[in-house]
Amino acid sequence: MFVQSDFPGEPAKTAEYSEEQIKQTQGFYHPQGVAASFFDFAPNPKGLTHYTDTFDYLVLLNGNLTLETTEGKTYDIGPGDLVVNAGNIRTWHNRTDQWARAFGVLVPANEAKVDGQNLAQKYGTWNPAHRH
Repeated sequence: MFVQSDFPGEPAKTAEYSEEQIKQTQGFYHPQGVAASFFDFAPNPKGLTHYTDTFDYLVLLNGNLTLETTEGKTYDIGPGDLVVNAGNIRTWHNRTDQWARAFGVLVPANEAKVDGQNLAQKYGTWNPAHRH
């Protein structure tokens, strides 16, 4: 994972970003910085419904995934597809017998609220112990 915690970034601080700032991450993202990482999705896991206070830009590198929204809409994602999650609740599924891998950039965002309730409180934030 690579984390850049200040804007604009300082090229001379590249090693510091990748070594020191990563200690402050919350799972796969940093609350005050941009994080870039690979995400591996195991075959046939039970999907994890979650929400993060981030804008996520993910490109599927290999394998196939299904993205499910809280409205029940599903989107089949293949290699080379770009997905942008912008403060929404989602579930990732790997309904195949092959591993899938994505590369993502996660950018902090203000928390979303519905009916005065924080989505993270209602649906849970990303927990690194629940890797796909």
